[in-house]
Amino acid sequence: MEIKLFSLTKKEPHLFADEKRAVTECANSFSSETEKFKNYSSPKRMLLAVSQALRSADVVIIAVQSSNYNSAKKMICSALGIDLKQDEDIYSALLPVKESGKITQGALLNNSMFPKEADIFATGDFKCCGFSVTSGAQSIIVLPLESIKTAEIVFGSLYDYLGDIAGVKDKKELARLKRYRLAQRTYQSLKKSGEKFSFAPLGGKSLIDENIRLIDKENEFMSLGEAPEARQSSQSVKEYITAAAQAEREKSGCDYAGVVSSAFASNTDDSVFIFYAVADKENTHVIKLYANEDENPKALTAYAVERMFETAGDTVITKFNEKESAKPTQADRNLRQKISAITAFAIGGSAAICAVLALILGGQ
Repeated sequence: MEIKLFSLTKKEPHLFADEKRAVTECANSFSSETEKFKNYSSPKRMLLAVSQALRSADVVIIAVQSSNYNSAKKMICSALGIDLKQDEDIYSALLPVKESGKITQGALLNNSMFPKEADIFATGDFKCCGFSVTSGAQSIIVLPLESIKTAEIVFGSLYDYLGDIAGVKDKKELARLKRYRLAQRTYQSLKKSGEKFSFAPLGGKSLIDENIRLIDKENEFMSLGEAPEARQSSQSVKEYITAAAQAEREKSGCDYAGVVSSAFASNTDDSVFIFYAVADKENTHVIKLYANEDENPKALTAYAVERMFETAGDTVITKFNEKESAKPTQADRNLRQKISAITAFAIGGSAAICAVLALILGGQ
């Protein structure tokens, strides 16, 4: 299976290196004929290259910077002669967001328009969802480039989608591969931020330990901690898992901690559920997952471990990006230098201050 990769971003070639790596690793898992990303800042040039690629490729993946995603989606589909229609599921999911005033009517419509026969790859907030369209034996996949959204699509949809195209039969091995890639993403994020993550051994201990040993043998950034204390009879499962994640972070001295519960059968119906939690210094993210009809507790636990690694990576990346955005830019530094110059000149009198202010304002 031949897969070709294209990206449409600003001119800086280093942009979205981690996101492109995640897409490339996914594609390489199913094809030895995957080419490296060809990066474009010109939509016309990219579309010309895509049209040439479609002469031979089985799958073409187009990754677009999320700030331009919806306009690029329309342009790509128009160039390929594909009509867009409103997807009712995405529209319904985003309508409350629009009604709360968080997005405009235009954003609601733009985010819910897709090709009629498309497979839609949903993001967590239903904005900038990816999609795939097929023509004969060929598939064209369009997805956004953004730290969290790309991962949501790659690990939530793309592995399974390409696995189906490639005819992968062993779903357990595919799930194992996704867990490994998600754990690897968490490790890379921790390495970049210089932080540490401890996982409390409870549910899914062997799966968590397996990935830590494969990725971080020296436990430099990821480690397996101590087993949590037994749950008190007065605690709900959610309360217990929340407290276990918080306690592990404090005991280990790490920046983050995670824990997966055992699988539980509901007392009120036939459902089976599981919790996982990821704690940082300020918050604890607690997620409850339910088993599908054909999913046994072991499979549900494996899925919870996968999701925990995803949430762990998302949390580290989000915190790191917040810290980076809070750092002063070069423009901030320049302005501070100019302000310092004003302060220095203040000793020389108001005339000097006015001269410096005029110089600054004239350069804005």
